[in-house]
Amino acid sequence: MTLNPIFQSRWLALSALLLAMVWPAHADETGDELFHFQANVYPEWLYSNFGSPSASGTDVGNMGTVRNDRTTLSSNATFKTSTSDHAWSNSYVGLRGVKRIDEVVYGYDFQVVMDLQKDMLRQADTRDFFLYAETDKLGRLSYGKMDSIYKEFGDRVRILGVSPSNVSSTSQVQSGVGWKAKGGTSFYNRRNKMLTWYSPNVDGFEAGVSHSWDDAGNVGPDPTLSAVALRWSNKSYYASFQVEEHRNWLPLSYNNTSAASTTILNMPANTKSRDTGYRVSLGWNVDRLRLGTDIAALDYTESTDIATAGRFRNYRNMTWQVSAEYAWDPQLKLAANYAQGSAGSCELSGNVACSTTGLGGDQTTLGASYRVLPHASFFGLMVRMRNNPASYYGSSAQGADVNSLALGIRIDYP
Repeated sequence: MTLNPIFQSRWLALSALLLAMVWPAHADETGDELFHFQANVYPEWLYSNFGSPSASGTDVGNMGTVRNDRTTLSSNATFKTSTSDHAWSNSYVGLRGVKRIDEVVYGYDFQVVMDLQKDMLRQADTRDFFLYAETDKLGRLSYGKMDSIYKEFGDRVRILGVSPSNVSSTSQVQSGVGWKAKGGTSFYNRRNKMLTWYSPNVDGFEAGVSHSWDDAGNVGPDPTLSAVALRWSNKSYYASFQVEEHRNWLPLSYNNTSAASTTILNMPANTKSRDTGYRVSLGWNVDRLRLGTDIAALDYTESTDIATAGRFRNYRNMTWQVSAEYAWDPQLKLAANYAQGSAGSCELSGNVACSTTGLGGDQTTLGASYRVLPHASFFGLMVRMRNNPASYYGSSAQGADVNSLALGIRIDYP
């Protein structure tokens, strides 16, 4: 019997994971470890229920209608049906290693996304995939696909180790916007062609700088990302400040093809953008309790050479979150997070009034995990995403709340 290629690739990925789990990894007497297996695999069964979306006549502001002549919906927002399926989120397996040559430590970190719903041989994607060199005096220089320093230095309590890209992640609310974007709006980024420098650690202080070139092409000028950050930590406390700037991500107007006088969208070929995120992150880790909080100010700006009144120029909002994780005993962990995004303010060209009525929303998560083996845990999550009438948080219909339940198993090899 010949197996379907999709099933062949899935069994190949699963076999590689099981083999690596029992394969011994150790550093030699010099501290070198060329092949260290790592994994964070958390398949889950995810159920999401979408509430009633905003109805015709609801005031959703100019950012909700994407028009400069009307702030109310002319028809009911499209309803979304409930979904129920298994998901793998950002599960991965990979290798990392280090090798010291004289005063320089060379290393790598290669991670492959693991999703057994896909044909792994044909659709495999990378997660972190970078090389680095490090010295005690000059710090570390890394290049490849990785998190920006803004993302890496913040959000210190990603609950239960299953947060990235999962329903429990606060990134959309805390690091993004509620309006429906055509371009990039998130300040929670992992990108290709990323160059990052980490300074040496001096009395608990460490600085970092990231820059990423054009990642996937653009209809206008090439998009870039730059970020700087500074953090301090000891055994119990953590504090950091991060700034990230996006150039030509065209957050509202990317791929727009309409030049209608009623739209607030700009034509991409004649438009540039500059978006900036500022964030303060704090953490506290004492005994069995971990706490973290982030406060951010996000600023999105587009400009164009064409003088047309009523087009998008600027949007600003504030976001914050708090996360907690408590180890009840060596097996049981309890966790929660809460994130909120404000309605913010906006500007249109030609002194045309701009309304953000109905934007903003919040997310609440409760979760628990129970470790059944040294590298395996069961987990459960309950998430409520509350959208104000103009918002789309949680991939919802406009103004619809989202209630989700996830049950899964996590296999972790740090």
